[in-house]
This record gives sequence, structure tokens and C-alpha cells, in this order.
Amino acid sequence: RPSWRGSEAARMAEGVDQDGEPSVSPRSEHLGEADHVIHDPRDYDDADVADRASAEISKRDPRVASTTETQSSNLRRRIKTVARISQEFSSNVARISSQLERLLHLFFWTDPRLSTLFVSCCLACALVLLVVPPNYVAILCGLYLMRPPQFRDAEDGLATALWSRLPDNSDAF
Repeated sequence: RPSWRGSEAARMAEGVDQDGEPSVSPRSEHLGEADHVIHDPRDYDDADVADRASAEISKRDPRVASTTETQSSNLRRRIKTVARISQEFSSNVARISSQLERLLHLFFWTDPRLSTLFVSCCLACALVLLVVPPNYVAILCGLYLMRPPQFRDAEDGLATALWSRLPDNSDAF
């Protein structure tokens, strides 16, 4: 961290802003309590200084009890958000690993019919690419992918149905 942060925290602890004038928090300015200085503990880098500042605030301001309740509700909300994000991450990793396991089962010939179909489709694609120039194939693939919604099927295609037939390791147990 830059060294000026420490000096800024020290000036704030003394109740002096950058210009050397007494600093007043916006809350005390709004309430007309300019005779004493209230600092926000989050402004400090040092945890001990922040603890002392919060203790000083709690002595001076009785409204701090309500802020601790607000802080605990904010903490609960943050914990729930972290739990939700970690659960989504875990489910996405599981989904990706399941797809990779299916790909491995395709290459390891776990389902011989699907593996034979895959190899024959790869050979057919190779023969088509030998005859048709690759830029025409790219144009046709682009037109197929950008077709209007009325020409798309609402249900899953044949490839998706065959792909779902492949086992993943959870199915193997």
C-alpha cells in the first residue's frame, strides 16, 4: 500500500483533513454537531485504530447500536451471497466435468455404436472438406446458425439426444 494512506489515517485520527482544518463527518455536519469529530472506522487501514475509533463513536453516539444491527444484517446478506455464488460455481464445474467425462467415454468406446457413429461422421466431414472449399463451408455454417427462429426446432436435436446417452462417471457408479 502507498505510504500516504498511513499519514492520511493519522491526520484523520487527529481530526485534521488534508488542508489542516478540523475534519467533520457528513453525518455530524448534517446534524449540526460540528463541536466534535466523528470518523468512519472503515477509513482506517490499521485494525486497532479502527477499533478504537468505533469504540469512541459508540461512546459519543447512541445511534451506533442500530448500526451494529445493520452491519450484522449486511454481513448475513454478504455470507448468503458468497454461499450462492460458490454453489453456482460448484454446479458449473460439475456440469463441465460431466461433459468432459462424456467426451472421454466417446473416445474410449464405452458405447461402441455412438463411437462408430462419431468416427463415421468425422470421416464424412473430412471428405466434404476435401471436395468443398472451406470458405463455402464456413458460409453455410454461419447461415445455419443465424437462421430465423421460425425455422428452428423447439426440442433438442438428434446430436443432443445421442450425447445424453453417453455415460458420465456419476452414471458409472
